[in-house]
Amino acid sequence: MSQNGYVDLTFGQNDDQLGSTIKRFKAKGGESYRFTLAWWPVKEDGTLDMDTSTPRFKAAIRNYVKDVGYVVNHGPEFTKLIGEEGRAAISTVIIVWPTRDGLLDKEAFGKLQGEVMIWTISKEKYNHLKKIAANGFPFGKFDLSADCTDTQYQKMTFSPCPENLLRNILGAQKAKVKEWGAKLIEKITQAGDRVESELAKNLTIQELKERMSGSSGGNGPVAATGAVGTDDIDGMIDDVLES
Repeated sequence: MSQNGYVDLTFGQNDDQLGSTIKRFKAKGGESYRFTLAWWPVKEDGTLDMDTSTPRFKAAIRNYVKDVGYVVNHGPEFTKLIGEEGRAAISTVIIVWPTRDGLLDKEAFGKLQGEVMIWTISKEKYNHLKKIAANGFPFGKFDLSADCTDTQYQKMTFSPCPENLLRNILGAQKAKVKEWGAKLIEKITQAGDRVESELAKNLTIQELKERMSGSSGGNGPVAATGAVGTDDIDGMIDDVLES
C-alpha cells in the first residue's frame, strides 16, 4: 500500500455527483451502454497516448463509514476503529456515448453528445476488463459495450466494440469535431484530477475519529495528492487486489 493510500494501476503490471460538470457513472438495470475508457497519459504535445498498454486506473483500500462516507483504510488501526476490513475499489474516467436499443445513437452522436464521467469498479470488474484487453481488444482501439442486469450491485456483462469513438474524434479533420475533441480532453483532465476524491477521503486516524464522533473542526482533507506512480508500485498491487 502506498503512503497516501492510493495506487495507480495498469493492466498486467500494477494491478451522486462530483460537481456541476463531472458525475459518477452508475448503470441502471435493463439498460445497455457504450463507453470509451478515456483516462490516458498525456503526451508533451497535449494529445492522449492511446497507444500505450492501458488507460489509467487508480485504486485504494476503502471502507464506508456512516456520516463520513468512503475513507481510505491505511491499515490495522483503521480496521480496528471502523470494525471491518477495507475492500479494494478502482476508479477511472470514461465517456458514455448515447445509445438507442443497445446500439450507438448515431443521430445524437452526430450532435456531438457524449458525457465524461468517473467510474468506480470492483477488482472483479477490473480483472474482466484486463482479460478483454489481453484477448486482443486494447482499449485505445476498442470501445466497451455493457449490459446492466442489476442496479444495486452494478452487475454487468462486457464486450468490446469494433472501434474507439474518442480515437476517431481526436483524429478527425472537421473543425467542429476537432474542437469537440479538445473539449473532451479538457473534461477528461478535470475528471482525472477528481478521481482520488471520488474513491475516498484520505484522513488521518485522528481526523477519522473526530468525523465519527461528530466533533470535526472543519471539512478536513478530501484526498491526498502525489499518489504512487506506476514505476513504484511493484510488489504493492497484491495489497490492493487481493484484499
